[in-house]
Amino acid sequence: MSKSLDQQDECLRRMGVVHDQTLNVGGIAASILGRLVSKGGKHEPNEEVEEQEPRRVKWSDLREWLESDQQLYWITGKAGSGKSTLMKFLCSSTANVPPLVVVEEEEGCGAPMESYRCHPYLKKWASPSLLVVASFYFWNSGKEMQMTQEGLLRTLLYQITSQCPEIIAEIDPGYWESLCLFGLQVTNWRVQVLHKMLFQAVDALSKTSKICLFVDGLDEFANNHEDLIFMVKELIQSSRQIKVCVASRPWNVFQDALGQGPSLRLEDLTFNDIKVFVESKFHADPEFEKLKWRYPSFTNQLIENIVAKASGVFLWVDLVVTSLLAGMTRGDRIQDFQRRLDELPPDLENLYEKILYSLDQRYLEHAAQYFALVEAARDPLTILQFAFADEESVESALKMACGPLDEYGIRLRIEAMSRRLNSRCKGFLEIDKGMQVIQGIHERHPSEVTVQYLHRTLRDFIKSPKAQKYLRSSMDPRSDPFIQLCITYLMSIKTRLAHLLLERGIIRCLIAAANVTQLNEAAMILLVDELKNEAKRPASWQQLYKMFGRESLYVQHRSPRLEQFISSSPSDKDFLRLAIIFEVVPYVRARATQAGFIQNAVPENPRRDPSLLLIALYCVEPNPTMVECLLDLGVEPNLKLSKSDSKTLWMFALTQVSTLYKIQNDLTPERYLEVEDKWKQTLKLMFLRGGHLAKVPDPLLTPISRRLLKEIKDEVGPIDQPNMGLTAWLGSIKLK
Repeated sequence: MSKSLDQQDECLRRMGVVHDQTLNVGGIAASILGRLVSKGGKHEPNEEVEEQEPRRVKWSDLREWLESDQQLYWITGKAGSGKSTLMKFLCSSTANVPPLVVVEEEEGCGAPMESYRCHPYLKKWASPSLLVVASFYFWNSGKEMQMTQEGLLRTLLYQITSQCPEIIAEIDPGYWESLCLFGLQVTNWRVQVLHKMLFQAVDALSKTSKICLFVDGLDEFANNHEDLIFMVKELIQSSRQIKVCVASRPWNVFQDALGQGPSLRLEDLTFNDIKVFVESKFHADPEFEKLKWRYPSFTNQLIENIVAKASGVFLWVDLVVTSLLAGMTRGDRIQDFQRRLDELPPDLENLYEKILYSLDQRYLEHAAQYFALVEAARDPLTILQFAFADEESVESALKMACGPLDEYGIRLRIEAMSRRLNSRCKGFLEIDKGMQVIQGIHERHPSEVTVQYLHRTLRDFIKSPKAQKYLRSSMDPRSDPFIQLCITYLMSIKTRLAHLLLERGIIRCLIAAANVTQLNEAAMILLVDELKNEAKRPASWQQLYKMFGRESLYVQHRSPRLEQFISSSPSDKDFLRLAIIFEVVPYVRARATQAGFIQNAVPENPRRDPSLLLIALYCVEPNPTMVECLLDLGVEPNLKLSKSDSKTLWMFALTQVSTLYKIQNDLTPERYLEVEDKWKQTLKLMFLRGGHLAKVPDPLLTPISRRLLKEIKDEVGPIDQPNMGLTAWLGSIKLK
């Protein structure tokens, strides 16, 4: 039986291993939780609400399953039928509080009693044991962590250990001892380790608790679906104290594995709910009420026809009703409505295609720009940020004074942006209010609601080659969503938007800047210079510095200890290092020589004043273009790291290749070869610029670096003229 946190703290104090007040069991647990969440572990349900919430939820035998000892339940249905809506409904709050907030603590696990809608039923199953609930939502159009097993495991572990922190010492004793005895930071866990930790967590909790997991979107898992099904079944076989509810489309792989047990097919149960939804949408429209007064029998039959053709798919209904209501504003006749309904395809993809091709040609380019902007953003933009990107220019962003916008001005921008979205995109993009739709929580400020696709299948359709070809044909080739993102993030920082953490805004702006087209590089450099002025404010820089010390959320291919290269006092050189970290090559090329930062003097301390090339190499996945840029600017590959270290930048690069061993089992073969090729390109560039002149001690080489080096030598052949860097090489040509 695990000891309480206070007891464990006391044990550590008696052992004399806790010298820092922050290094106690609670702090260590927080550190582990922080590491779980640093790559996406604290995963909230995808805020893309799948469709309008039905007024009534048909439970079928789901309620019986929640109360019973049966361990596996499958919710299935067509795309857009409401699977994610139902899963979110089950895990949404009944008390206007977010899920996983502790409302009533009992001795032992701090389980969120009464906070989920499913809790009253699950407690009948769990009683007298404690109840632990966790959930995950796969999304193959989201971030990497939202579609992988690593994201699933991190999320479930984070949510479980947040409720029961006293089991952390049991799920990975090795890490726990390292933290307690030596204060070592937790590094990134491999998938195999996370898998073992989850099963150990289930084993530890089974003594006092019962666990229910909700996993949505199995069909959106990025890898082998059989592996995912196997893990789910392995979990429920490991303990009788756990049950799992999963949701997916009715693909054969899931039908074969899950179809024999308790299940629910949504489209068979939602006819009446869809009818209620259609009636409520129509009756809320004044023009429809006029039509109903004149033709009551026709309007009733129209509703019945829509519901019948929907075949249980809420999303299809939502799009069709929106289309028909738009016709009412144009004064369509009753025969026009029925003809329009008959012409609309019954399946989603063909419906998407018909709506796309019917977009107003005057606004098609504008709509295409909107879709490109949504795709380019790492995270959903708020409606106000979308307005910044749509309305503002580089010049206006540079000239904007710092300070909050007035409330009236915000509302005017939002109202105008909302009308443009409606007129340009015909419901494809919508203002999404997120989980509040289901939870009934208070509305967020209008500036904080986001612009997203109506449904994930719609995003997949817009990304299809056919749709992209059509949209790009309407766009000006000079159009660049990334320069617009630079504008919107800079303006968000300047206007101090409450929802945007300042340090995240700075980082998002740099990520966007790294992707601008060549045509917009000059404008991007001006915007990043202005960003530098904002970032160098003491309060802003301190937030950035602290973030780098605790996580690598936005630079997952780099070391989590990035703050060792960034000083706590901001300077132009520190900001240039940030630009290298986030791979803003044109900015580095423009500003490194201008500020005189390219020096080949050996530093006293490589961490206080590292070579810019060292920063570019200090990663798991290098950017050969950045390395080439720094070499072109004159950085010498054979420069020593410090006066006290005989290792050179070239030697460091050869040893850093060994990071490939760490990631080999965590990547697909195609992705691994991509990363390995980037290392090969990087080594080849350094080899040609002087690395070939250096004698590398054999112990520094690993089988991977030795193989890559041999391949490079075979490709290059004999080198007669030393490659001294572009500047020196051009100088030698002039002398001749």
